[in-house]
This record gives sequence, C-alpha cells and structure tokens, in this order.
Amino acid sequence: MFLTKHLKDNNETYLSHMLFASKVALYLSVSSICYSVHAMLPFVSVPERFTLESIVNQCVKWHNYTVIRVMEKDKK
Repeated sequence: MFLTKHLKDNNETYLSHMLFASKVALYLSVSSICYSVHAMLPFVSVPERFTLESIVNQCVKWHNYTVIRVMEKDKK
C-alpha cells in the first residue's frame, strides 16, 4: 500500500508522521495569516518568529530532521 511505503521510506510511524506534518502545516498557516494581515495593514509588523528568514531557517531544520531520519533507516 502506498501509505505504508511512504511511512517506511521516511522511517516514521503513522502517529509521528501525523504530528510532524501537522506541526509544519500549523506553522506555515500561521505565518500565512501573519503575512495576509500585514498585506492589508502594512503598519502591523510580522512577528519575528514568522519573518521570511525565520521561516527559511525553520524549513531547513525540518529538512535536516527528515534527512537524518531517513539516514537512520538506511543504517539498519
């Protein structure tokens, strides 16, 4: 089944995958809302946690986490 293949390929359980993907989705959704508010009301600044630099840094951390997780699977 495709679902189990994806989970095995990424060395994750269903629960760990759901939590990780939900965390990413929530973070990006909140940052999107911050930028939407800023677009309509330019005097409202974007919180430091959601600046473009912070978003990129967070995405790099998530990417590194996934690479390490897959590498650990390959060592087994």
